[in-house]
Amino acid sequence: MFYTHLKLTTDEVKDRLKGDWTADIKTADTNEAHLIHMGDFLTDGIVKQFPNRFR
Repeated sequence: MFYTHLKLTTDEVKDRLKGDWTADIKTADTNEAHLIHMGDFLTDGIVKQFPNRFR
């Protein structure tokens, strides 16, 4: 998941440097959705490690 995030961030920067604002926005939106999913994935793992701390 981290490699995907880095790839999307790199693609976003490349789009921005080229001035391709449509692609930049599309990549940023894709990256945002991916980060939300990654945050949920990490949260699930933390809750599973410490189930007594989360109810």
